[in-house]
Amino acid sequence: MLMMRVRIDILPVATSIFSSLKAQPAKLDTSARPFLLVLMANRAFLSQIQNWLCNTALMQGVHERTLIIFTDDGDEALKASLVASKFPVKILRMHLILPPDFQEDLDYETYGYWRLVQVRVQLVLEIIKAEIAFLLFEPDALWVTNPLLDPILSSNEDIVGFDDHEGVPGFGWLRVIPTANVLSMFTELERRFSGHMDRGLALQANDAMNIEGGEQRILYELLMQRGYTSYSELTFRMLSQTKYTSGKWYDGGRGGDGSDQRAACQADGKFV
Repeated sequence: MLMMRVRIDILPVATSIFSSLKAQPAKLDTSARPFLLVLMANRAFLSQIQNWLCNTALMQGVHERTLIIFTDDGDEALKASLVASKFPVKILRMHLILPPDFQEDLDYETYGYWRLVQVRVQLVLEIIKAEIAFLLFEPDALWVTNPLLDPILSSNEDIVGFDDHEGVPGFGWLRVIPTANVLSMFTELERRFSGHMDRGLALQANDAMNIEGGEQRILYELLMQRGYTSYSELTFRMLSQTKYTSGKWYDGGRGGDGSDQRAACQADGKFV
């Protein structure tokens, strides 16, 4: 199993931001449930992160609660590019036992790609253990309006996710409240995903590796099976496809160009 060493300041910084959100009166969140915005990436996503920062610069409260975590020296490059700006985001780096070829722009369904996904799953589990509520997101997306204004994201459900149009909640837009039920389910998710990864220990970063559906499929299966588990009382809500739109809608994958569905609050921009 890949062992992850999180730099000691990541969880304390996340805890500090979250504590300050809870201590101040809610100005934007539509309930008393504040949450962090958490993004994990490597240097290959630098331009997309820069684009997202500009896209959301005028969205009140977004940058102040954003934690950007790099798995390589992309943190230094991003900080250098932001010297002239005053974006109040926190940018940190994880220390990983990974060779340099795992920090490239890795193709989907390669061993290196799934290794970084595994690191993200492990990071999510550590944040849950630290009792921090968060929204996990990815930078290759277009935010049309401020999601902090959406009452559904601040609702009481343990997990709120978007539909990737295959009946499976997308892992790239996931709001999580760190309840005991959530901890139990994500512990099992990490165990199952790491079990898949153990089959590829002899592979190189760019070697092909198939994990059908990846962590999203495992998440879906665990949610569907929760009535028979120790986390049977876990609550989940799927977001409206007309407000949180998968990038697949932009390539005609649903039998059209998706133009009637673009009243989006957060639209995945992969195919724009």
